[in-house]
Amino acid sequence: MTTLLPSIELPMVTMETPWDVDPEEVQSRWDLRHTHLVFSIDPEGCEDVDDALSVRYLQDGGVELGVHISDVSYFVKPGTLTDIEAQRRSTTVYLADRRYDMLPAVLSANVCSLLSNVNRQPKHCLMAFPWKRYVTWYLNCVTSPQTSFRTRLGSYVRLYTH
Repeated sequence: MTTLLPSIELPMVTMETPWDVDPEEVQSRWDLRHTHLVFSIDPEGCEDVDDALSVRYLQDGGVELGVHISDVSYFVKPGTLTDIEAQRRSTTVYLADRRYDMLPAVLSANVCSLLSNVNRQPKHCLMAFPWKRYVTWYLNCVTSPQTSFRTRLGSYVRLYTH
C-alpha cells in the first residue's frame, strides 16, 4: 500500500537542488568531520547507510570508539504523518526480491544516509577506553531529545568484508 505524505514534511531534494545542512543547525552540532575517521558498517550495495563507527587514539594512550546513527528525528517530528506511517510500518522489511521501507526514500536513501564525502548530521555516542583496561563513559548516550548528542560528519569510508 502506498501512502502519500505531504511534501511540506519532507525535504525537497533534486539533482539541481541537493539538500544541505541548515546554517543554524551547523552551529548547534559538534563538528567531527576533520577529527574522526568514520566508516560505515552497512553492507556493500546498501541503499540506506545509517550505521557507522569511528576509532581514534586518545592523548592518554587510550582508544575512543564512536557509534554513529542517522538522525532521522531531525526530519521526522512526533505526530506528523511521516511519523505515524513509520510507526505503523515499524521497520524496513527486506525480502529476497524487494524491500518495504519504513521511511520515504528521500530520507532513508538520501538526506539521512551516511554517504561517503557528504555532510550529514548523525547522533552518536563516544566511548573512551583508557589504557588502564577499564571503560569510562564520558558522554551521555541516551537518545532522548534532552540528552542526545548531535554532530556533523562528512567523510566516510565503507568497510566491507569479503
